[in-house]
Formats: sequence, C-alpha cells, structure tokens
Amino acid sequence: MSDSAATAKILPTDLGDARDGAIMRAIPTASAVTPSFMIRPLGSVPDFVVGDPAEPALDAPTSLESAANERASAKPPAKPTKPMPSVYGATFWLCYLSNGALTAAAALLYRYADFVTLFGGGELELGWIVGIGMTGSLAMRWWLGAGIDRIGPRRVWLASQALFAAVVAAHVLVTTIHGPAVYALRILYCVAIAGVFGSSITFISRTVPAWRMAEVLGTLGTSGFIGMAIGPVLGDLISGGIESASLAEQSAAMRQMFLLSAGLGLVALVAAAWATRHSVAPERRRRPHTLWLLRRYQPGALLAVGFAMGILITLPSTFLRPYLAELGIREMKLFFLVYAPTAFFARLATRRMSAEFGVRPVILVGLALAVVSVFGYLAVDRYAMLALPAVFAGISHALLFPTLMAGGAMSFPDRHRGLATTLMLASMDVGTLVGSPLVGGTVTLAAANGLPAYATAFGVVVAVLLAALFAYARAPSEVR
Repeated sequence: MSDSAATAKILPTDLGDARDGAIMRAIPTASAVTPSFMIRPLGSVPDFVVGDPAEPALDAPTSLESAANERASAKPPAKPTKPMPSVYGATFWLCYLSNGALTAAAALLYRYADFVTLFGGGELELGWIVGIGMTGSLAMRWWLGAGIDRIGPRRVWLASQALFAAVVAAHVLVTTIHGPAVYALRILYCVAIAGVFGSSITFISRTVPAWRMAEVLGTLGTSGFIGMAIGPVLGDLISGGIESASLAEQSAAMRQMFLLSAGLGLVALVAAAWATRHSVAPERRRRPHTLWLLRRYQPGALLAVGFAMGILITLPSTFLRPYLAELGIREMKLFFLVYAPTAFFARLATRRMSAEFGVRPVILVGLALAVVSVFGYLAVDRYAMLALPAVFAGISHALLFPTLMAGGAMSFPDRHRGLATTLMLASMDVGTLVGSPLVGGTVTLAAANGLPAYATAFGVVVAVLLAALFAYARAPSEVR
C-alpha cells in the first residue's frame, strides 16, 4: 500500500524546445474536464475568496466554465534555463528510507488472512474487515485534503506514523474477530496509512519543480517495491507452515508478525522526523471551502482509474494468501520477489514516460497490463507460476501509480497540492472499500453455488478494469 499499503497506502513536464509538443499533452486542459451537462453555475462565492489579495479572481469564478477557460488559457510552467540543484539530496533519501520501512511493515501484514483464520474467519470476514477499515482512510482523506495544506505535511506525517506503530502493536491484544475491536483497529490502521502516504507524497512533491514531479515521485516509489520484497519474505520466515502448527504456535507467530511490523514503523518514524526537521509550517491564510475546490479542480476520468487501481491492489495484498492456500501452495514470497524487482526497474525505466508521451497513453497501457496480470492468476497451478502474474502486475503498478498521482496533482494549483494528492488516494481507497467485500463475497457466493470461486472473483475484477479502461479512453481527460 504504499505504493503498498497500501495500503501500504502507496506523481511532470520537461518543457524543452524539442519537446514542447509532447509536453503540452501533459499540461492540464480543464476545458475538457467536465461534460457540458455537468457544468452548473456556482452562484455567489464567499466574500473572503473575492477579497483575499492572495486568492485573486483565480479562486472566484462565476461558473465552472469560466474556471475551465482560465486554466485552458494559462501558460504552462516553464523549465528553468539555469541548472538546478539535484533533487536527490539527503532529504530525498531519508524519505526513501522512511517509505521503504513503512511499506515493508505493511507488506508483513499481507499475511493478515492468517490472523483472521486463526480466529475462525474466512474470505468473507476478511473482505469485510479490510473493506470497513477503508472507511477510516476515506474519513482521514477528507480532513487531509485541507489539513496538510493548513498545518503542513510534517505534523500529519509524524502523527500518522506514530499511530501506525501503536495500532499494529495493539493487534497482539485481540482475542476475537467477531467483536468491534478488530474493526476499530483496522479503521485506525487505515487512518494511519492514509495520513502517512498523503503527507509524505505532498511533502516530497513540494521539494521539486512541477515538471519533475512524476519522475521524483516515481523514483521515491521504488523504495516501496523494495519494502514489498522484504515484508513478505519476513512474513514467510515467521509464519511459514503455520497451517500445521499448534494453536499456541500460530498465536506466537502472529504476535511476532505484528510486533516486527510495529518496529519497522518506528524506523520509518525516525527517518521521517529527520527528513522533515527543517520543514516550516505554511503561512496561515483563509481558503475557499474544500467542496468548492474539489468541484472546480476535480480531475474527471482519472478518478475512475484510481477506483479501478484500488480494486486491483486488494488482490495481492489481501486475497493472494487464501488463494494460494486453496491451491495447496504454502508460501507466497516468490510473487513479491518477482513483483518488486520488476516494478522497481520498470519504474526507473519509465519514470519520464508521462513527460514524453502524456498521461493518457501511460495510464491506458498500465490498465491493459493490469488486466493481463489478473488473467495470470488463473494460470497459477504451482509455486513457480506465481512469477507470471507478478511480472505484469509489477509493470502495471510502476506505470499507473506515479502517473495517476501526477495527473491529479497537475489539475490543482500548487497551493492546493495536498488536496489533490489526497483526492487521488481517496479514489483508490474507494476502490479498496468496494473491492475487498466484492472479491470476498464473490468467492464465498461462487463456492456456495458450485462455481470456481477465485476464477469467478478474478473475472469480476477484470470486468471492472476493462470498464475503467474503456471509460477513460473515451472520456475527455483533465490531463492528457
């Protein structure tokens, strides 16, 4: 989510003379954001917007159409003519360490299904726990959108990181999954993940020029792929063969898993605190209402892509473990040992692709590869075959996440980038919120009716991905 946790929960233009044509496709063209039937007058605008000298007429249009015209006529940010200092300094690498440690911590919990099974639960309970937990993430996103821009990403990042470590460690006190405690902890877990990734992405994006945003965020995201490789390996070392162990041994393995995850969360907290030690809180200023900003700058069809990606990432993070158990495969580390390096090198190789070709083609290719990866799960019949879906899923993730974040961020002004980031992450949260119960319920319902359980569930996921792909391909896009 992060790139992992997703949920470990998880953003470009080079305006040189030789590349003007390609780059203009990556500059927001808001005139195509909203179909004409969705354009409605906003009526009066709050007085503080009109009278705020820091928010001149830019934040006080009389309608969405006029706002679109303003953005369509705005000049793109120019690439500086003088050499700039490297963006890959100490601050970047501390953020890299923090993100990698947190993703490893979250990836350890890809064996969360074993925790649910320990207390007599199955895929249906697993899907509901994960799905309900996402309500916490969505609630946090609503506050994050304005909160990060008001009090600064440092405070939100550190508080969320501390909450992550505390909540994960508290799982050792759980005695049943049929009470409110496990749901409350999962909600708080998702709140913490949302806070960490929303604030960290915003922080690092503000340290780089807009034309390098996708490149730098894509490079930062490679730390998540390293964490994704480390976490499941540690999980298999702790919990490998847990099915045949005694109840006491299973309980001890789960406690070790949660405590090690919390420890990695503390490592991420220290690195984040050091990276942001010179961060200055933003200047206090009155701002337009969040709903008004979302309505004006919303990135259109990119939200549907975020929704589809949220459903996609729930497969390896939540349902890979029970799927392999049904196939009689005891370990899942090969998937992530292939997935993570593939995504890592694909991210480095394609980090400037959106600047060269535009956001739209990169996202369409990413969605197409995501469809292939889901079909790849169906081909798995032995341990070695896990490499097949892992390769396509890794490349798809490498393409989709930074491009999605960059596209969303570029549809908002820089001063509202925290809101833009959290909006795109929220679209993924909604996908996970819907996708986890959808996949878990489909597995349970299909099995009860004599249908191939996971094949049916994968078919549903493919249908959602294809719908998002065709919708985005046909719809006017905020960022091309």
